[in-house]
Amino acid sequence: MNIVIIGAGNVGYHLAIALQAKGYNLVQVYSRSQATLAPLIAALPNIATTTQLSQLATADVYLIAVKDDSIETVANQIIVPPNSIVAHTSGTVLVDVLQKHTHYGIFYPLQTMRQNQTVDWQQVPFCIHANTLQTQQILFGIAQTLSPKVYLLNDHQRQMLHLTAVMVNNFANHLFVMAHQILSNNQLPFDLLKPLILETAQKVQTQTPESVQTGPAVRHDTQTIERHLQLLQTYPDSYTQLYQLFTKMIVNY
Repeated sequence: MNIVIIGAGNVGYHLAIALQAKGYNLVQVYSRSQATLAPLIAALPNIATTTQLSQLATADVYLIAVKDDSIETVANQIIVPPNSIVAHTSGTVLVDVLQKHTHYGIFYPLQTMRQNQTVDWQQVPFCIHANTLQTQQILFGIAQTLSPKVYLLNDHQRQMLHLTAVMVNNFANHLFVMAHQILSNNQLPFDLLKPLILETAQKVQTQTPESVQTGPAVRHDTQTIERHLQLLQTYPDSYTQLYQLFTKMIVNY
C-alpha cells in the first residue's frame, strides 16, 4: 500500500518511521519547509519529500498530520486520485472537513510525541472513523499493524476522549510544573516526588481513579488543608485557588 504523509511534525515524523518499518511504501512526506523535513530525512535518508502541496505523489492513502487549524485548508487544497483515502490525525477536528474527497476518515493516535523520544506503538490507542465501511476497514487495518489497541469512535466520542487526554496529560503535567517550582524555591529536588507520581499512575492501571483517591480532602483533614493554604500564601493566587478548587471537588465527590 502506498502512503503519503502530509506534515513532518512530531506525529508525522513518528508515523512515517513506523509505517515504513511495517513494510508500507511511504512514497512521500510533505512539509511547508525543508528545515522541518530535515530530522525525518536524517532518520529515513531515502525518503522522498516535497514542500509543495501541488506536487504530492500518487498514493492509496494520504494522512494529514498538520496543526488542527490547518487541516481543513490543506484538505481543500490537495488533489488526490478519486479512489484514494484522505484521513487526518487530529483528536478534535471533525471528519467532515475532509468531505471534499470521496473516501475520508480519521486516523488518530492517542499519545503525546516528541521527535527525540521513541514511541512504543504497541501501547498507543488508535481511534478510527470514516465515511464508508470500506474506508473504515482499510484505516483500521493499517492501525492494527502498528498497535493492538484500535477503536472505532465517532466525532463526539473522539472529542470527549481528547478532552480527557488534555486533563490527565497536560493539566496533570502543569501540576508537576507547579510542584517543581515550589520544591525548587525550598531547595528540594523534584526527584523526591517521582516515586509517588509513578505509584499513582500505576494504581489506575488496575483500579478506578475514584477507588484510589487519597489525601487530606478525602479524610476531611481541615487542619492539614489550612496549613497547606497558609504555605501557599507566598505564591500566586492561582495556586491557592486551584488547591481550594480541587479540595472542594474531592470533598464533594
